[in-house]
Amino acid sequence: MAQVQPVQDRPSGAGVAETTKTLRKPRTAPLPRAADLVSAFGGAPVGLFRTRSDGTLLDANPTLVRLLGYPSRAALLAINARDLYVHPEDRDRTLTRLNASDSLHDAEMQLRRADGQTIWVTEHVRAVRDADGRMAVI
Repeated sequence: MAQVQPVQDRPSGAGVAETTKTLRKPRTAPLPRAADLVSAFGGAPVGLFRTRSDGTLLDANPTLVRLLGYPSRAALLAINARDLYVHPEDRDRTLTRLNASDSLHDAEMQLRRADGQTIWVTEHVRAVRDADGRMAVI
C-alpha cells in the first residue's frame, strides 16, 4: 500500500510530494511442527475425526471417543462412519454437498453412541481432494 501526501514545509503548488510505503514484513515465524498439530488435534475440546468417503475412519481425537462413549480410539476406528449416523442418509447428503462445495457448516444430525443412545451434533466438514480431484479425506 502506498500513501501520497503533500510535503508540509514546501510552498503550496510546488508539485512536490512525499511517498510513504507500508510494506508487510516477510513471515519470520516458523510453520507449526507436525508434533504441534498432533497435539492440537488430540487436545481439542471438540470431537474431531478424519474419514475416507467410503466411511473408513482414519483418525479420531480423545474428545470424540468420549463423546461417543467408546472404550478406546481403536474401538471407534473399527466402526464405519456411516454406521454412527442414526439416519445413514445424513452421511450420504453430507458427501453429496461436499462433492459440490468442498465444505459444510452447521449441519445438525444425530449420531449413535456405543451404548445405543443418540446424541445431536453439529458437523463442520471439509473435503480434501487428491491430485485427480477426487474426495480423498473428509
